[in-house]
Amino acid sequence: MKRRSAFRVAAPEGLDPTERWEARGACRTEENRAQADNWYAPSSNREAFNAAMRVCAGCPVRAECLDAALKRREAWGIWGGLTESQRRGILRKRQASAEQQAA
Repeated sequence: MKRRSAFRVAAPEGLDPTERWEARGACRTEENRAQADNWYAPSSNREAFNAAMRVCAGCPVRAECLDAALKRREAWGIWGGLTESQRRGILRKRQASAEQQAA
């Protein structure tokens, strides 16, 4: 399966790319962009995984990143400081809550 990269987000027509939340992410600094594979490292690669989680922990747009990943149902990588399985858990809880409210 092909993985999408957090670093190739195009701005909608007419919007300056620096105005998007993605441009303000901690992962967008030169130092962190050079380590982009960390965001897609398996959790068994503790060094890369922990490096990515540290960057996310201090990110000013962590909430926006997580929200976007949940909306897109991002299947790979660390987004908003959460792993794929953590995001799936949130989506399952949301689905169960929606079903419960609909009943």
